[in-house]
Amino acid sequence: MFSNLLYFSPILPAIILAIEDFKYRQIHLMWIVLFAILIIIKEIYLNNTTEILENLLMNSMVVLLMLLSIFIWLFIRKGAITNPFKEYFGLGDLFFICSVAPTFPLEKFTLYLLISFIVAIFFQFLKKHNEDLNNNKVPLVTFLASIYVINTLLRLN
Repeated sequence: MFSNLLYFSPILPAIILAIEDFKYRQIHLMWIVLFAILIIIKEIYLNNTTEILENLLMNSMVVLLMLLSIFIWLFIRKGAITNPFKEYFGLGDLFFICSVAPTFPLEKFTLYLLISFIVAIFFQFLKKHNEDLNNNKVPLVTFLASIYVINTLLRLN
C-alpha cells in the first residue's frame, strides 16, 4: 500500500505543472520542488542507490549534451553567443527534465525526451494553424509531465 502511494505521489504535482505550463506558460517553483522531492523519495525507497546515481549521472550527461547542442546551434544560427533561457528554453523545462533524470535508465530517458519533444513539435505545428492558440511559446513542461504521467500509469504490473 505504502509503496503504491509512493509510486504515484509525483503524479499530482506533474499534472498541476502540466496545467500551469499550458495555461500560463510558467510554473510555480513550489510545484517543481515538490515534484523533485517526491521523485527522489520514491526512487530512494523503490530502487537501489547505485541505480539511481547511475541514472542521474548518465541522464545529466544527456541534458548537458543537449544544452551544449542548443548553444552551438544558436551560435551558428545567430552568429553570436545567445542565452537560450531568454526565449527558447525555460528554466522550468530544465528543472523538470533534471527532476525526472533519476527515474529512467539512459535508454528510456532518451526515449522519454524524444517522445516528449516530438509531441511538442507536433503541437507547435498544430498551433501555427489555429488562431485560438496565439502564444508562440511551446509549453514543454506540459508535454514532459504528460508523458511522465502516462509512463507512470502504463508501468503498472
